[in-house]
Amino acid sequence: MNTPASGGRPRSRDVDNAILQAALELFIEAGYDGTSIEAVADRAKTTRPAVYRRYASKDELLLAALEHHQKATETGLAHDEQQTLMSLLEFWTGPEVARNLTEERHWKLMAHLIGAVPQRPEFFEQYRRATMEPRREWNNDVLRKAQDEGLLDKKIDPDILQDMFNGAILMQLLGTSQQPTAQEMQAYIKRLAVQLGLPEIQRTGS
Repeated sequence: MNTPASGGRPRSRDVDNAILQAALELFIEAGYDGTSIEAVADRAKTTRPAVYRRYASKDELLLAALEHHQKATETGLAHDEQQTLMSLLEFWTGPEVARNLTEERHWKLMAHLIGAVPQRPEFFEQYRRATMEPRREWNNDVLRKAQDEGLLDKKIDPDILQDMFNGAILMQLLGTSQQPTAQEMQAYIKRLAVQLGLPEIQRTGS
């Protein structure tokens, strides 16, 4: 299904996806400064005006590409009130997350985002508000609900718990001399969840 663009001409979903994919690939390869609208258009086999019809600036394009990528890695999650702590843990301790985290493109992406903190603080702040904070609040809602249900100690601060969980995973990816395998990462995340006082998931076959 095509989405009407401003001005009435229908937009191609294939071109939409090609632009987002090209922007993500270039950001992973070269970071913020190494990505340009012209390079994205060339990579996507389209034109600069086609990109600008969709995105007013490079920042807007990159934020859309990063959000699109994030959603693609969270296909096993339903961001609604039906989500539970156990289903959230099932997702995070599963093999798919471990595979995504240990892909070279993922940790290069993380490295470029971290590099944007001192180099492009305005861009990172936009990314934090648009992508990180909504997910953080949603995770907090799930954690607080679990506390109300007696599944999680009420002494645990959801914000600090998320800081510890995310920080530990980041150190595994960027703070060691040898990149972990997907299997090693999955085992680490399971151990990490237990150490943080989260319920243990009983699995078979993973």
